[in-house]
Amino acid sequence: MSDQLQANDTFGPMGRTYQEKVVQAVIQDPTFAEQVIDVLDPKFFDLKYLEEISKLVFRHRQEFRTFPSPDLIEIMVQKELENDLVAQQCKEFLRRVKEQPLGGDIGYIESTSLDFCRRQTLKEAMVVAIDKIEQNDYESISTIIKEALNKGATRDLGHNYTDDEGFAKRSKASIRKPIPTGWTIIDKELNGGWERGILVTFIAPTGAGKSMFLVNCGAAAVAQGLNVLYVTCEMADYKIGLRFDSYYSGVAINDVPNEQEKVKAEVKDKAKGGLFIKEFPTKTATVQTIRAYIQRLVATKNFVPDMVIVDYADLLRSSRGFEQKRFELEGVYEELRALAQEFQVVLVTADQTNRSGLEMEVVTVAQIGEAYAKATVCDVIMTISRRMEDKQSNCGRLFIAKSRLGRDGVVYPFTLNTATVKVSVLNQGEDPLTVFLEQNDNLKKKTAERFQKLGLGGGKGGNGDKSGSN
Repeated sequence: MSDQLQANDTFGPMGRTYQEKVVQAVIQDPTFAEQVIDVLDPKFFDLKYLEEISKLVFRHRQEFRTFPSPDLIEIMVQKELENDLVAQQCKEFLRRVKEQPLGGDIGYIESTSLDFCRRQTLKEAMVVAIDKIEQNDYESISTIIKEALNKGATRDLGHNYTDDEGFAKRSKASIRKPIPTGWTIIDKELNGGWERGILVTFIAPTGAGKSMFLVNCGAAAVAQGLNVLYVTCEMADYKIGLRFDSYYSGVAINDVPNEQEKVKAEVKDKAKGGLFIKEFPTKTATVQTIRAYIQRLVATKNFVPDMVIVDYADLLRSSRGFEQKRFELEGVYEELRALAQEFQVVLVTADQTNRSGLEMEVVTVAQIGEAYAKATVCDVIMTISRRMEDKQSNCGRLFIAKSRLGRDGVVYPFTLNTATVKVSVLNQGEDPLTVFLEQNDNLKKKTAERFQKLGLGGGKGGNGDKSGSN
């Protein structure tokens, strides 16, 4: 690359904010950094601190075959930069990188900056090619242009099936490390439980208990020592928190505020992992918003989620514009699945049926609301059926309508205690009402015994249905 660059050959005209976001994309996305390393000249930045950081990042990549973290870059800056002013500017920039992830801007920044860099590389190659013409060295011109065009292309060439490394990769990837769902019967159907990188959807009519199933999924994961992010677009975050309180303690939701010491003791004992509950107003957040929030949690709290729950997908706003709502909803589901793959999390959400699902004994995928095409995106779809008589007897039917993890087309009865937000999936043929009454009686006895051992006295937990389902 020429040492003398004109203004239009640098990022200068794009301004400071754009230039900072380009360097941030390099730091934040190793895949992008790997792709752009051959074409991004640090001299493209007219801000000295950005030039120095990009030099340090690319030099580290050449020496250690990996890209440094923001913390390591800060150490390198302190050790190697002699200019105190530039070093301070670098530190301030790195602080902003950790506190303000790119989020939804990253796609535009990576695409436009890569195009710019590849264009500059091609222009440089054409200058060299012209010199070769004047030297009558025609044979090397084609090579020069081809090399320039190949720079900046994706480094991932895909899966070489017949290669030994390809076989080893398949063998390693095929070893499953499932995450138990919390329902032993369902784990058997899913060959051990959820997998990372998948999209799971619970479909149900309004009021059937979708959110309660989501809470059960999240609570089971936290109890295993995993980190869960619960995104709510419908209900206040503290109300979701109360449901988790009730799940772990067995205290009825309405009684939780009056039994705080008892609830705290149970939560401390059973919640082994981490849980963040984030509320976004309905139809204001996009999947990009969630992505940026996750990146901020990772950077500022060192909280890396294993499961992300979105309550629920239809209440998100699409990051793309569509004339028809069904295309918008399908787009949201596609983005959610991409998010699951990007962060290697189990992404669990819920969907509402159309009106025909209200009184069906078993809800099927045919009753999915608005956009049936959403079903093609999901890896696992389970439907929840609870008619009026089912609600009165605290039971329902869970139908595995689609599964890429195991068998589908099977129905299981379940009990739902809406007071304590506890779902129990039963064996086929078991009577839900009988089981519910036995569970409720046992729960009251066990809770009272445990609280007495803790020196917290008797409790009211688990008796009665004091909270409606959602």
